[in-house]
Amino acid sequence: MNKLYLFFNPALLSLVFLTFPLNSSADERLLPLRDIQVEDGDTLILNIEGKTQRIQLTGIDTPEDVENPKLKVDQSRTKLDKDKLLAMGTIATEQLRYLIKTNAPFILHFNPNKRDRYARIPGDIVNSKGQSISALMINNGYAVVTIRSTDPELVKRLKPLQQKSIDENQGLWGLYARESRLWAGIEAK
Repeated sequence: MNKLYLFFNPALLSLVFLTFPLNSSADERLLPLRDIQVEDGDTLILNIEGKTQRIQLTGIDTPEDVENPKLKVDQSRTKLDKDKLLAMGTIATEQLRYLIKTNAPFILHFNPNKRDRYARIPGDIVNSKGQSISALMINNGYAVVTIRSTDPELVKRLKPLQQKSIDENQGLWGLYARESRLWAGIEAK
């Protein structure tokens, strides 16, 4: 069953429109806080029907916080120092942990039949205020919009949040401005 939760709050209006199921076959679950673990800045570990599942937060990407093949790709692509990339990834992961800790309970929107190239299930969690955690990560400047395997309509909705966080030097855009632009593939001003 798909549900649409809308909550009006003028201060959060830019985030409210993101509170929709990801697609028509999306499943939805109410998850208590104890069932949510953070693997990294864009991946959650959840217990769904007795199985441990890795959920890739839809539409976002964050720097890696551990050494892995993607970190090596990011190093090669950006020419950034490994320690700098790992520091950025650690900060993004801590931000997601903070959002999970301070925004429960959540509704999970996902399609259990889809997987990304790392065997994660694409999905998003929405808090009781109707805010998408993916959107909050972008709005707060700790994640970027990913085009790969993301619905074009979702990209259109997330891009303005990313631009706002860049313009306001939020999160990583303020802490690591040059490095964040290189990592995100955005031209330096």
